[in-house]
Amino acid sequence: MGWIRSFFSGRSMRVRINDSNSSPHPVMSGVPQGSVLGPLLFLIFINFIGSRLDVIFAEDLKLYFSYPISPSSATPAIDRLQDNITFLYETASSWSLKFAAEKRVHLRFSHSQNQPVTYPIYHLGGVPVQPADSQRDL
Repeated sequence: MGWIRSFFSGRSMRVRINDSNSSPHPVMSGVPQGSVLGPLLFLIFINFIGSRLDVIFAEDLKLYFSYPISPSSATPAIDRLQDNITFLYETASSWSLKFAAEKRVHLRFSHSQNQPVTYPIYHLGGVPVQPADSQRDL
């Protein structure tokens, strides 16, 4: 395991624009893109969290749930989704991974057009996850 630790330690990055380089900045987390080990380490990570979450889609990272509109029957699914979000946040934090602030949103879809729907507010690390009308994807 020492070789994996050395793969991650002491890394830095810099930006090059034309002939100018920035000062090096330490890289505290993540897997180097384009590395030979990158895809394998990503699969290890995604399989670990995927085995603990109810539903996951890994393009960036998305959780999705379906539940009925009536609040009394929706509560267990809403609580389960929040539990999944909490687990994901705690796991990412323990691995020194961070979530991009601009991508922390939740989308809501409903068949109901006539009935007003009250949606829950989810939290990621104590911060409300903002609702959005759309989200750009790769």
